[in-house]
Amino acid sequence: MILFLALKDSFTARFQQPYMGLRSIFWSFYRWGLTSPEDFLKHQKTARNLEWKAIREKIPEGSDFLDIGCGKGHSMSLALIDRKCRCTGVDPYPDAAGALPELIEEGSAFRIIEGWAEKLPFPDNSFDVVYSSHMLEHTSDYHLSLAEMNRVVRPGGVVIIGVPTASMVVVRIVTTAIFCTHRYFIELLFWPFRDSAFKQSHPLKAMILPMSHGKADYTVLYDLFDYRVNSWAERVRNRLDLNEVILPGLYPFPDYSQWFKPLRGGTWSSSAFFIARKKRG
Repeated sequence: MILFLALKDSFTARFQQPYMGLRSIFWSFYRWGLTSPEDFLKHQKTARNLEWKAIREKIPEGSDFLDIGCGKGHSMSLALIDRKCRCTGVDPYPDAAGALPELIEEGSAFRIIEGWAEKLPFPDNSFDVVYSSHMLEHTSDYHLSLAEMNRVVRPGGVVIIGVPTASMVVVRIVTTAIFCTHRYFIELLFWPFRDSAFKQSHPLKAMILPMSHGKADYTVLYDLFDYRVNSWAERVRNRLDLNEVILPGLYPFPDYSQWFKPLRGGTWSSSAFFIARKKRG
């Protein structure tokens, strides 16, 4: 009996070893190009820090700083460390996404409040600086969100709004073609056997026209037109007094292997930052 069990275990191990090896090779190929969670946060922080360096001088030291769509509080930690600001953040899902905060001094803190850009939970004229980075494109109403920023900023204060550009969309399309095409082909092979609960978007559709970055019911074609710098500038002017447009630089998506190094400045920029003042009347 003992001899039989030993032979059985030996046969099973010999059979499973090649199988496990093939499965490991398959998943390595399937996940090719995707970054680890740790690398994702590192790449995201690199992009956000590049943007911060481009706009930091626009933030007065010691000011009351509001970060709309603050995520985990990375920008607030920079404002606290770099500009000695008193920081408040608002986010629909606090601490759910975004780059991790920089190291801050012991005892230093910022507060994060649950809320939405379309209806900020603050009185009129509450902050010296109203800051928003990669938030506006995810709101349900651009104009209402901008009007709320105008309402809560103090006279003489500054509103800083960072948004993605059409250049970012082009980078995303190329990135998807490089790092996702093989997965779409694999998904296409398994599509007929998938349970209907897991069939969200057909692989061919995702391959040819990826989903919009900010709007769930649209594709990247919408983003190409909606994220043009001139389109964003017109929206900002409707609700605020626009003073300056800053293009921090071009960078790859943090979700994937970095196929080019971040480039500071220049016409091609993944984001645009608008420096504006309170609009009267």
